[in-house]
Amino acid sequence: MRYAASRNGRRGQRVPGGVKDKVSDAKTLLIRRLVGTTLVVVPFVALCAQPSSDVNVTMLVTAAKQENSPMQIVGFKLPAQVAGFPIIVVHNATSKEIKSFGFMNLLGNPRPVEGDEPKWGGNLGGPSVPAPLERVVPPNATAEFPGEFLRSHQVGFWAHRLRSNCLHEAVWIANVKFADGSSWEWENDLHRGQSLWRESIRTESIKGCDDSIATQEELGRLDGGSWLSPPGPSHASTEIVPFYVLTCPVRDQVTKCPM
Repeated sequence: MRYAASRNGRRGQRVPGGVKDKVSDAKTLLIRRLVGTTLVVVPFVALCAQPSSDVNVTMLVTAAKQENSPMQIVGFKLPAQVAGFPIIVVHNATSKEIKSFGFMNLLGNPRPVEGDEPKWGGNLGGPSVPAPLERVVPPNATAEFPGEFLRSHQVGFWAHRLRSNCLHEAVWIANVKFADGSSWEWENDLHRGQSLWRESIRTESIKGCDDSIATQEELGRLDGGSWLSPPGPSHASTEIVPFYVLTCPVRDQVTKCPM
């Protein structure tokens, strides 16, 4: 026989051992049921907390090849932190000092659309030919310049307009002024610009493309904007890359881009 303890700590009435065992078994069963319920609830809560969209917009940025330009874009140095911007590395291929220069950049959908050629979209960084940068590049020298205009603030707009979750941007030299007063200017021709853009398309440009109905519906709901962290000091890596790919998740009808 066993004793059931009273509230004051003294022995109470005798309780058969089998009764206490049944009480213990009932508690164990209740705990197991509670644990089982918890294991079912947790995954459900986690499922409900998942983002409303799994769509990403990718954009590949590269330099277009220019055979006759006195200045060439060597590549890019990427920022070491979110909200920075890339550094553009250029090379003066002449024996004359360069006083200033300007960039040109075009963006579009790198995939053929309904059997047609890839669709050029438009300029991403301001005027079609930005004003020349007052930067000096010595003869036959390499220099680095900030690429603030490459920040992806219009990715959402172009993804929505082109109905494409993969974008391709090409950058090249638009004009050059030399210290001796001479100058060079890229022929600002729309068809030639489209050709340069198409020729710069890489295999990596279309790797993230998705034609699913869900993706198209999500792109149709984009409000045309892109969320960016406020620009901060840009500390670039030391590696020079010929191109880079940005991945911008779509959240709340806006693209969230890292830079």
